[in-house]
Amino acid sequence: LKIKKNPDEICVNTINQASSYSIKREHKTAIALLLEANTLNLSKEKKETKYIINNYLSQYYKATNDFPNAVKALETSNIYRDQLEVSKQNIAVADIQTKYETEKKELENRNLLLENNRKMLWIYLFLGLISSGGIISSLKIKNAKRNEKIAFQEQEIQKQQLEKVLKNQELESIEAMLQGQEKERT
Repeated sequence: LKIKKNPDEICVNTINQASSYSIKREHKTAIALLLEANTLNLSKEKKETKYIINNYLSQYYKATNDFPNAVKALETSNIYRDQLEVSKQNIAVADIQTKYETEKKELENRNLLLENNRKMLWIYLFLGLISSGGIISSLKIKNAKRNEKIAFQEQEIQKQQLEKVLKNQELESIEAMLQGQEKERT
């Protein structure tokens, strides 16, 4: 690992070695390894690794009855833990904020869609009213023409009836005249 120069993997390996020495109750060696791991310049997950190192250091110092260093390590561990929690909370808040903004945009999109639908409904209603007005007016015009035609036909019928009456009167007068001539002849 030292040849590859990967400080992250070296740190993990050193922490694992310290854990092994702790199990064998060789806490001082474990502490030395953890202090070595704590000096490495890590590239990723630095806070989490520092939290783990200091948490183990606190436990191992406590096991060796070195309480002042145990407290220091615990305090340092707590600082890193709090930073991790703050980072997690910030990520959670950012996630919630993103969800909120997304839902807000979706709501705005839905509202715009509803508004567009409402406008289209008004347009269709307006067009429907115009077309129904056109249909009604065309029907009224047809009805007026039909009534005019009916009135014209009624006038024609009245003329025909009048002509018929006149012809009947003429026929009656001719018949009366013929009867008068017939009487005269007889």
